[in-house]
Amino acid sequence: LGIWYKHIPKQTVIWVANRDKPLVNSGGSLTFSNNGKLILLSHTGSVVWSSNSSGPARNPVAHLLDSGNFVLKDYGNEGHLWESFDYPSDTLIPGMKLGWNFKTGLNRHLTSWKSSSNPSSGEYTYGVDPRGIPQLFLHKGNKKVFRSGPWYGQQFKGDPVLSANPVFKPIFVFDSDEVSYSYETKDTIVSRFVLSQSGLIQHFSWNDHHSSWFSEFSVQGDRCDDYGLCGAYGSCNIKSSPVCKCLKGFDPKLPQEWEKNEWSGGCVRKNSQVFSNGDTFKQFTGMKLPDAAEFHTNYTISSDHCEAECSMNCSCVAYAKLDVNASGKGCIVWFGDLFDIREVSVNGEDFYVRVPASE
Repeated sequence: LGIWYKHIPKQTVIWVANRDKPLVNSGGSLTFSNNGKLILLSHTGSVVWSSNSSGPARNPVAHLLDSGNFVLKDYGNEGHLWESFDYPSDTLIPGMKLGWNFKTGLNRHLTSWKSSSNPSSGEYTYGVDPRGIPQLFLHKGNKKVFRSGPWYGQQFKGDPVLSANPVFKPIFVFDSDEVSYSYETKDTIVSRFVLSQSGLIQHFSWNDHHSSWFSEFSVQGDRCDDYGLCGAYGSCNIKSSPVCKCLKGFDPKLPQEWEKNEWSGGCVRKNSQVFSNGDTFKQFTGMKLPDAAEFHTNYTISSDHCEAECSMNCSCVAYAKLDVNASGKGCIVWFGDLFDIREVSVNGEDFYVRVPASE
């Protein structure tokens, strides 16, 4: 059971209901169960798939909207009991959301197809990590392979391709009810994000003149977008050779490996006498803010007090001033090793790493 574009000659499937439980032949039917759920039956009458409806429907109606959303509702009542937009496959189109509904616990994320002709769930998932400052993560199984950088101030910091452009406008919601990423386009543009079976996230628009999909951009831009390429406290610069180097105040943990351009071992402090009364903070500018095993955000304190916030906790290794919505408030502090740092030419930020005063 799938959804695809009606007026595009090249069949392009955007959603599959029973992707991991295919029908064994072409016989099947879509109908309602006794309690008003949508069910897909095999040729023998067994249930292959059913909608995860929020409640029973006395007079169920299923409706395919012009937006591409397939919805189930109780006739005469407002709201949807179930909608396909809540259960994405490998494709994000305008009006769909990636992210969490904190009230229901629903996590909307993309999952790649197993192959170009097999819509079964593949190896990759792409969705929102709501901890601290929300970020978009691509996983291969449980392994992180790409990170967007944090969202605040109306854009993903350190990730210019996800900023507003002539083709689409990103929409991010972060409040007590939800954290979600979506986008909208002009009415004349047919557009979609797709997570491929190889883990590439691409944005396409339909070109009528050439009767084909045109790739506007890939979310992963270059080698420095590989998550944690340079290891702990390593920084990536795509314009340098080699691309990885240690942050100032740090040396390669495995120097012989670095000579072979194997940087995953990361870096260690030159001076281990950190976390003492003589500590200070070194500024790094124009950077994609790092990731860490643990980090905390505080949107209420003044940005000017971030250093004091980090200094008071001897486990704090770095901080950055957020200044959310130009309010002069906001801070993020990191604990544990810092990963996935890169120098960026636009949308870069400053962060401050704890070092001994002698450094």
